[in-house]
Amino acid sequence: MAPTGLDYLTLGVAIFGAVTGAVAIAVQVVQFTFSGPRVKVNASANLHSANMLWFLGIGAANVGRAPVTVQSIGVQLGGGKHIPVGALIQPIYSGPPLPHRLEPGDEANWLVQPEPLLGDC
Repeated sequence: MAPTGLDYLTLGVAIFGAVTGAVAIAVQVVQFTFSGPRVKVNASANLHSANMLWFLGIGAANVGRAPVTVQSIGVQLGGGKHIPVGALIQPIYSGPPLPHRLEPGDEANWLVQPEPLLGDC
């Protein structure tokens, strides 16, 4: 028995349903992957114009869709040495106190005097 026009129409609808179902699952996987908190971190050198001192700037931005809490910030030096900046005394760094909550789209910046960090090298 040869396929009829209705058989071809049924096959076309079935293929369309399979493709749209696969695309919907792929979209859901991508949305789930990017739905949590994601933090973008940057570091920069900053010159304070009032007293001509250099500072290390550390920034954190929540680019995800869920809130995140920054528990600590630090500097990784050569030889694998890690110095947690939040453990330093307040005059050496400025910025929001830690832990600091970042809502979606929020960002926070800290300025750190580099000399005390380099003294530990």
